[in-house]
Amino acid sequence: MSVQPPHPMTSRRPPAITPYWECFPRFFAYPFRPEALLPLAGFVAVFAALMWLTGGGLAGLLGLLLVAVCFLRFAFSVLERTAIGHHGETPLAFQHDESHRWRPYKHFVALVLAGAIVALAGTALGPLAGELLSLVLLLAWPASIMQLTLSDSLVESVSPERLWELIRDIGLPYLGLWACLALLGIGATAATYALPGRIGSPLLGWSCVGFIHMYFTLVMYRLMGYVLYQYHDAIGLAVHAAAPAPQTPQQRAVGEAAALLLADETGAALATLRTALREHPAELSLHERYLKLLLAAGAPDDALRAAAGHYLAALQQAGKPGQGLAVIESVRPRLADFQPASGELAVRLAQLAHEQGKPALAFSLLRGFEKRFPGHAAIAAAMLLGARLLCEHRGDDVQARKLLLALIARFPRHPARPEAEKLLQMLDRLAAQ
Repeated sequence: MSVQPPHPMTSRRPPAITPYWECFPRFFAYPFRPEALLPLAGFVAVFAALMWLTGGGLAGLLGLLLVAVCFLRFAFSVLERTAIGHHGETPLAFQHDESHRWRPYKHFVALVLAGAIVALAGTALGPLAGELLSLVLLLAWPASIMQLTLSDSLVESVSPERLWELIRDIGLPYLGLWACLALLGIGATAATYALPGRIGSPLLGWSCVGFIHMYFTLVMYRLMGYVLYQYHDAIGLAVHAAAPAPQTPQQRAVGEAAALLLADETGAALATLRTALREHPAELSLHERYLKLLLAAGAPDDALRAAAGHYLAALQQAGKPGQGLAVIESVRPRLADFQPASGELAVRLAQLAHEQGKPALAFSLLRGFEKRFPGHAAIAAAMLLGARLLCEHRGDDVQARKLLLALIARFPRHPARPEAEKLLQMLDRLAAQ
């Protein structure tokens, strides 16, 4: 793996990378992806068969050591692929060098060295010193695995200086990583003791033990690899950059318009967006940018009115009429009389304005509704909403009562009638008090 000195101005976490503490479902799901599940199933099958056939004898022990070495090679490979940004590719997405084959052995030597140092410290300085040192080494254990993956060097994986540099570059989130790994280890141990005893078949029991340990190990190594990827700038790790997706015509139009704006060619930018809208009338992002640019450029009222109307129509067609409220609020300072061209949309937006505590906007959307939309099916709904607004925000119960009585008389079979009658009864009770 390629590790470069970090630039002094490099931020620790690029904003485009999701922090590892927000990705736990993905880590737990990773062993079930085909690229991991197939090798995992093979390792579990071999492990269970060895334990079942040999009963744990010398031949079985040697076989288990071989399985452990091969599985750890795969786990280190998962860590490496994740660290350099290969999150969706198969295990053959890139070539390993020969040194990766020795990582399990180097890690085993590092563990033996750690145990020997703890034993010597306990003998020379007392049990308390040995226990404290074991806690320190346990805290550095994830860093040792990650450093071994980065450098393929046994010396660097046990070097206090190198381990401290890696922990320092990651910062406080390293403690969160350590806590997560500790919980995963505890969970694996608890599951190992709890589940196999409930299974009558020895073969299934050993399969369960093997799967639990290997599953949690893969989750741990995936997590450690992602932490290296998340902080690759601070560490100085060169990561794989995925090829950018090809731009759509709409995105190209937005880019061209932005370049024209930088060149102070507002008219050409508007023309570019206008052309793109003719070709892609349903693209909401184009409508939004075009309307904002018209407002910023102080475009004529007719152009602004047409653009806002087309944007509202596109929102309604896309099933997102609620966003139209922001469109109306953006153009009303310039076009105080601007109204939606659709009666259904006008009532819907008035209802949203009422729910959002904007009664003045709701009243304005309903003003002159029947004159604007004679014979429209939403007239009864507009009358009911208007009566509710009069009661709740103007305290004009008299006008609200007149509106409700007119609704009941004109639309006796409309679905809005029962609610209108309830509101009318409430007004009558209030008047009688």
